[in-house]
Amino acid sequence: MQIKNLTNNTAVTISSCDQELIHIPGSIQPHGFLLGVDGSDFLINYCSENAQIFLNKSLPDILGQPLNSFFSDEEIEGFKSLFQDNNQGFARPYIFIFDNKSYNVTGYVSNNFIVLEFEILV
Repeated sequence: MQIKNLTNNTAVTISSCDQELIHIPGSIQPHGFLLGVDGSDFLINYCSENAQIFLNKSLPDILGQPLNSFFSDEEIEGFKSLFQDNNQGFARPYIFIFDNKSYNVTGYVSNNFIVLEFEILV
């Protein structure tokens, strides 16, 4: 699998911020990470670079893997039920546990992907 860097390396200034590609973020806040999952098979198709820190795996070991490689089958089944309607109109909160740490997750549908934004609960 080829890893694609989605980072926007162009400097944003006050005069160019209105042209910033907000649908391709250059970074994510350091207290969380992002996964992009195929809505049909729940394979991880993209992730933020810092996902490797939170999941203790390299990017090639994260990409292309099913969500149940990292989270329990019980969590995955509950999570899947939230996205059965494939409605792109609203975000769905969920809690995942990995490595004895709980994550508040906001998921939403974008085209055929489910975007998951993880934030560690303290």
